[in-house]
Amino acid sequence: MPRKLCLGLMVFTCGWVLMGMEMVGPRLMAPVFGSDIYAWGSIISTFMVALSVGYWAGGRLTRKWNSHWTLTIIGIATSIFMLLLIVDVSYFAHGPQPVGVEGIEKERPYIPVHKWLNDRLFDFWIDTYYEGDEMLEAPNMRWPTLISSFILFFIPSALLGMASPVAIRLATQELDRVGESAGHLYAISTAGSFWGVLITSFHLVGLYKNHHIFIAFSTVLTVAAILFGFVYPLTRLPRTEPVPEISELKKEEISPDE
Repeated sequence: MPRKLCLGLMVFTCGWVLMGMEMVGPRLMAPVFGSDIYAWGSIISTFMVALSVGYWAGGRLTRKWNSHWTLTIIGIATSIFMLLLIVDVSYFAHGPQPVGVEGIEKERPYIPVHKWLNDRLFDFWIDTYYEGDEMLEAPNMRWPTLISSFILFFIPSALLGMASPVAIRLATQELDRVGESAGHLYAISTAGSFWGVLITSFHLVGLYKNHHIFIAFSTVLTVAAILFGFVYPLTRLPRTEPVPEISELKKEEISPDE
């Protein structure tokens, strides 16, 4: 397998999971904050800021850890943070033995982390800024929606943003082809994002629950990251002509008479 194809598949998967997570994000906010323009604006703003931080951090990371295992670690770490969003915290919310009518034990409801967090933010916002008011109008939920979005999605989306600079560094074999490598990988990543939006919005959202989708995203990303870690060293480099060192080029430019 060519090395650039291996990198492209990994970057494609990261782009697909990134936009798939962004499309599911408003569904996590909807039960508490609704799915209005504020929810979408908060999600998009969070992802944009996180990607900016991820691009910068990924570029810095390549100066110290220029290894293909860096991409593997990024993929696995992102999967872990995505799974944390759907961890059941009903035990801490309702106690060890929830009791129903007449002392009969009932099944403990499933309360994921994102719902527990949104409920806490909603209660805090209402108690702090609307306590004692008549609540004649719907409370302004813009800022708690934005805060919740940052807490839930900033870290995983920033990690996925780090993947592109790392992949570009791994794909760069010649100095004069840095732009070409960057353009190819960003095109592949954007194609993955395109399919992530379509598949998630057209099929996954209507057929599966939120935690099932996140489990699928985490599984795909983890498998892709592990396979990349072991397959990448076995791939072959593209045939390139040797590039002279910069010091040699400077020597050639200086005439012997000088």
